[in-house]
Amino acid sequence: MEFGYYLVLGAWDLEFKRMIMQKYTIGIDLGGTNTKIALVSAGGRILERREFLTKAYRNKNALINAIAVSINQLKKKGAQAAGIGMPGFVDSKNGIVHNLTNIAGWKGVALKKELEKKTGIKIYVDNDVNLMTLAEAKYGAAKNASSVFCITLGTGVGGGIVIDGKAYRGNTQSAGEIGHVSIDANGPRCNCGRHGCVEAYVGNSAVIKRARRLLRHFVPRNDGLDKMTPELITELAKKRNRAAIAVWKETAEYLGRGLVMVINVFDPAVIVIGGGMAGAGAFLFKPLRDYVKKNALSVPAKKVKILKAKLGNDAGVIGAAELARI
Repeated sequence: MEFGYYLVLGAWDLEFKRMIMQKYTIGIDLGGTNTKIALVSAGGRILERREFLTKAYRNKNALINAIAVSINQLKKKGAQAAGIGMPGFVDSKNGIVHNLTNIAGWKGVALKKELEKKTGIKIYVDNDVNLMTLAEAKYGAAKNASSVFCITLGTGVGGGIVIDGKAYRGNTQSAGEIGHVSIDANGPRCNCGRHGCVEAYVGNSAVIKRARRLLRHFVPRNDGLDKMTPELITELAKKRNRAAIAVWKETAEYLGRGLVMVINVFDPAVIVIGGGMAGAGAFLFKPLRDYVKKNALSVPAKKVKILKAKLGNDAGVIGAAELARI
């Protein structure tokens, strides 16, 4: 009996230690400017974080080594796996980065294999917007929603889909690319080479170009027109500048064209909008909701919620850590 008691106690102790060790994972958000790394609890809480300039490393091998060093430091604190979000086209099944939009030298990189060799723990790789969507669906603005479409508005326009708590990537793992849905075949040329894409109308450069056109009679050249940013447009809108308000209204309507397609085809419960331009708040969201209500199919238009992302700059690492936990 005594031997059996200690045997059971020992087995329970090992199981308890295993549970404790597995509740922490590492999330990595590799961006064109900064790379963020965090130790994250099972509840999505960041326990420890670190960050460095991506471009501080002269090539991909140096950057991979820097990431591996951080993983090796954090795994000593109990992490058993790590997820990493990449800003480009990724084969998440095999952990291969096909290419990155704003970071040179990443073509056909077997990132999962390289990091597992350098760290000795399981590595999971995915597109960064997929992971932001996963984080917002699990812990953020769309918590507990059955179906979520997430869009990021910045230099580019990315999208991600989560259904019943799981990322949906599509047949070729490229689902959610709303930025490259054409809303006008005769529209401006997009960076992808096509014409009239959503990104060509609501990416940072397009919004700034629109602002310069609409604001040229309202803002003296020496008062910031040449240094226009989405944040400045919002500040002007807060001061009731009609041209700045018009910039966001026009932007909302272009974005709305793309989202109407998403709503009519996918019928998501929640659409989450993140990225720097989401900071425009009601100046963007109100005309966007109005446009969707007027132009999407009536039943899904009434039901869908269009919300601002809640997790901010932490969404990437939280989502990456969640990927490693699933």
